[in-house]
Amino acid sequence: YDSGDETVVLPGLRRKKTSEYYGVTRRGKGWLARILRPARLGFDGKIFLLGTHPTELAAARAVDLYIHEHMPSLSAKANFPPGHVYVIAPAAPKGRGSSKYYGVTRNRGVGADWRAQIKLGKKLGYDPPTTKNLGQYSTELAAA
Repeated sequence: YDSGDETVVLPGLRRKKTSEYYGVTRRGKGWLARILRPARLGFDGKIFLLGTHPTELAAARAVDLYIHEHMPSLSAKANFPPGHVYVIAPAAPKGRGSSKYYGVTRNRGVGADWRAQIKLGKKLGYDPPTTKNLGQYSTELAAA
């Protein structure tokens, strides 16, 4: 509402639709990560969707990882420099052997105690979808 000399937004009346991070916008209850692959720099000129993420930081991380891996010429647009250590938001445990971190599970095999993995789906060009093992670690936090 307008209080005369300044505009005041009351808490709870509006949800934040934009993000402080490059390539991140609000979508429903999550945060959408997307990036424009500019034709002027030799890319296809299309918007590439990187998925919806539960937190704003997770979406920013997805944008950064894509930029650093696939478009290093645009690294100046990244939200964080290469090699940045992200604060990982814990996910709720889902069952036996699961971790509080997304993509981390207790290793049932011989060796290290924790395994980190990601699922690569059709949106990333994997048909059929596949799971990529990122490594085995001695602690849950190291796997995260």
